[in-house]
Amino acid sequence: MAQEYVAIKVDNTSDTATKQQANTGHDQPLGGTGSNVQDDVPLSPTEKNFLEEIKPERAGGTSSSKKQKSQHTKIQQVPEMLRREPFSKYFQPRAIAIGPLHRNSKTLFDEDLKKKLAAEFVKKMEHDKSPEESNQAKSSKEGDQAESLYRIIKKNIEHLKTYFDEKVIKSYNDESLAIMLFSDGCSIMQFIYSCARGDLKLFNINNGQAALIQQDLFLLENQIPYKVLKLLMKNSSSHKPEDLEESIKAFIRMNVMSPAKYSENIELDLGTETKEPVHLLDLLRSALLQEDNSDHHHIYGHHHNHDHKKDFSKCQVEYKRTFRNIQDLKAAGIKVEPSDTCSLRDVSFSALCFAGYLKLPPLIVDDSTGRKLLNLVAYEMCPDKFQTEDGVTSYVYFLDSLIDNEEDAKDLRMATIFRNRLSSDAEVAKMFNEIGTDLVPAPGYVDVKIKIQKHYDNRCMTWVAQVYRDHFSSPWTILALTAAVIVLVLTGVQTWFAVLPR
Repeated sequence: MAQEYVAIKVDNTSDTATKQQANTGHDQPLGGTGSNVQDDVPLSPTEKNFLEEIKPERAGGTSSSKKQKSQHTKIQQVPEMLRREPFSKYFQPRAIAIGPLHRNSKTLFDEDLKKKLAAEFVKKMEHDKSPEESNQAKSSKEGDQAESLYRIIKKNIEHLKTYFDEKVIKSYNDESLAIMLFSDGCSIMQFIYSCARGDLKLFNINNGQAALIQQDLFLLENQIPYKVLKLLMKNSSSHKPEDLEESIKAFIRMNVMSPAKYSENIELDLGTETKEPVHLLDLLRSALLQEDNSDHHHIYGHHHNHDHKKDFSKCQVEYKRTFRNIQDLKAAGIKVEPSDTCSLRDVSFSALCFAGYLKLPPLIVDDSTGRKLLNLVAYEMCPDKFQTEDGVTSYVYFLDSLIDNEEDAKDLRMATIFRNRLSSDAEVAKMFNEIGTDLVPAPGYVDVKIKIQKHYDNRCMTWVAQVYRDHFSSPWTILALTAAVIVLVLTGVQTWFAVLPR
């Protein structure tokens, strides 16, 4: 206290002013009136800029002047939490750059391949026209097919810009963006058309390169609006759009990661004027979830308009998971079987007597599986996502909860759920454990999880399942048990006659 007194005595004026301010602060309530605050508390330019940035109309909050919410998820960068290791490798194109985000990558094929594909697309459309149409095209001012198609893209450039996050295309003017979309759109259409027909050798694209390009077309950061492809299909030829649409459907079915007998039955809707896919990745997601099939909505447990918050609350309250993996389920008498469809929604659980049956959709696991699934997860994690359901995220999270090691992956392979094309079951387990790392718990399959847990918690069923597994799971254990019973009976009979008085 002495030191404080000496310091204050140095300047009596300052001391008096300080005491007056302190007394004033005690006498008046904290905060004061709005006008007093504006008058008494000056703000620096930095503070004013900050307050300007968080106004509702600037920050995207609710406001009367706020723009109408976009009806689709914009093309953007992968969410921040997925850009770090070990995830980053799943989002980098390895063969071809599509769209603005990886335009300047030095590790990809040069632009010559895309130019060849685009040139062939335009050429193909000219050759496919009838003689009458060709004559009309020659006589028209816009007879050159490439110029005609480019003009259509340029005409719609303002609408096409709404499919991109502003930060993604801020370095592009309308001209450069239109050129990029036209070039990429034509090359994508020709690649898909040739891939579906098996004609890629015309471009010296071998099977390995074709596989890499296919994977790259389903990366979140390697997309252009599906609207571009639709404009090209609609305007390239008067009699060709149907064939081009069929090639897209065939291409998607080739990439749904399911055996042919399942994927060939997938119903694909390429959209209407009011509702269409955002891009190829969005179309793949629709094929995997089979969103327009009401049966799968029932199997998954809810419809599009379902309240997912209630699902999450229900899961938190009723579902307390104590099993760890497939091995634990086996110990409780639960068998895994393939579902009737390849929809990721088609997950169900049923119990019969003392046995439980978990049905999972069949899945081809190869080099592309992890990349496709994690890019779909990233798409569902986008902050402006329009869809309300995390269907793929729920599936990946659920599978990761069932797979701890190669034994779990092996059991799924033996049950014909996994078609493993990787080097080993251990690689499959590693992949799912890697892409499932740090995923936020998703509310999908809530009812299935609760049913599994109830069956797992039933000690009577677990005991019967253990007896069955130990003594009746194979012919050899049955024979051994039968032999043991016979020996025991004979021993008893022999003992009886030995002690029986004669």
